[in-house]
Amino acid sequence: MENITIEKVINFDNNIDDIETIDVSKDVKYNVLDDNSHVEGFINVSGKVKTLLESKEFNETINVDIFTPTNKEIDVENFKINIVDYSYVVN
Repeated sequence: MENITIEKVINFDNNIDDIETIDVSKDVKYNVLDDNSHVEGFINVSGKVKTLLESKEFNETINVDIFTPTNKEIDVENFKINIVDYSYVVN
């Protein structure tokens, strides 16, 4: 299995004191072709942040559009996207 790292910067209007909740999920569709696979959809990042004055919900989307290379031997039947780990930093 090959890992791909995706980074997403989310900017907020106010300074963030802390992240109260965060959730990362996927909504993708797999198309298995004769010699490759295609994955398209979204990775959703949502949650709630705390500012000095209030708590505010957020929702961000990362578009996913990946083809397996046709020049490599890949088990296209088992080609899947899994969210294994995520981290965040408040600056």
